[in-house]
Amino acid sequence: MSQFFPTGAAPQPRRFPRALLWLPGAILFALLVALIIRIGEGEQFLRLVRNARPSWLLAALVLQALTYLCAAGSWQRLFERSGAPSPPLRRLASLSLARAYTDRSVPRGGLGGAEVLVRGLERRGVHRSLATSAMLFDLATYYAAYVTALALSLLVLWSHCYVNRSVLGLAALFTVLSVGMPFGLAWMHRRGSRTVPAILRRMPGLSDVLAAVERAPAGFMRDPVLFAEGVLLQLAIFVLDASTLYVCLLALGVHANVGLVFASFVMASVAATLSLLPGGLGSFEWAALAMLGLLGIPVEAAFVGTLLLRGLTCWLPMAPGFFASRRALYGDGRLIRSSARS
Repeated sequence: MSQFFPTGAAPQPRRFPRALLWLPGAILFALLVALIIRIGEGEQFLRLVRNARPSWLLAALVLQALTYLCAAGSWQRLFERSGAPSPPLRRLASLSLARAYTDRSVPRGGLGGAEVLVRGLERRGVHRSLATSAMLFDLATYYAAYVTALALSLLVLWSHCYVNRSVLGLAALFTVLSVGMPFGLAWMHRRGSRTVPAILRRMPGLSDVLAAVERAPAGFMRDPVLFAEGVLLQLAIFVLDASTLYVCLLALGVHANVGLVFASFVMASVAATLSLLPGGLGSFEWAALAMLGLLGIPVEAAFVGTLLLRGLTCWLPMAPGFFASRRALYGDGRLIRSSARS
């Protein structure tokens, strides 16, 4: 394991304080709150919160729980197709929660949780090469599903005449980056990480992923059925997250077009991803409010609905995600040490 993600006590260079990473997003969010308070009605905000229907919020919680099961199911399918024994689905779901927490805390375009995923799978008895394959499989299917969700969103927006230059520019930039990710992984696996520019190989986290890519078997890339199943499960996560936003709006008594809510969520997610801010703080809220405004949803309801969504998808899972990531990385290190010696 140490050749992928070193666990030794070697001195590490001083890192940029992680708390400061959240500062730009916090400023963006504070500016948004100030704007909403200025143009909205405070009494209306309170009325919306008081009248929120608990049954719809409970349904939103169930939808979010299903997202972690979908991610776990994707890894389980990889293990089944490889003929290897798979950890129980509930343990994989816990690992999915740990990875989601890491990606939101320190965004690296989906690479931040790679270390958590590989180490966590090894601790659950998965062979090193298969654990690394699961990480690559997760990245490739995630970006393929992301592009698919974006294409569907653009189709929905176009059918309702909501496509403009800003939307197209954002979509084009993200498509270039996201399509390049799986192809880049395949290329690096074939040619080796030495072909990657030195400045990229020295980046924390990314250098570990590059080393893992070079050593991992890539049989899953040549299995179209498995890859399609993985993409569909990842796409289901986008649908469930967008459905959570739709249900949050229903809890506030707001009825909107399902397809447009899906498109709004995806475009807001794209803006958050491109911003590189931890958790997409500030950038997601701004983009979601702008997109929901296109639907004619009152600003108060759009803002409260977005906050409810963020609470369920980002803030509520933070505490359990933190402890799940600690268990994946450091809990009972006997298996990790054993793997490192092998």
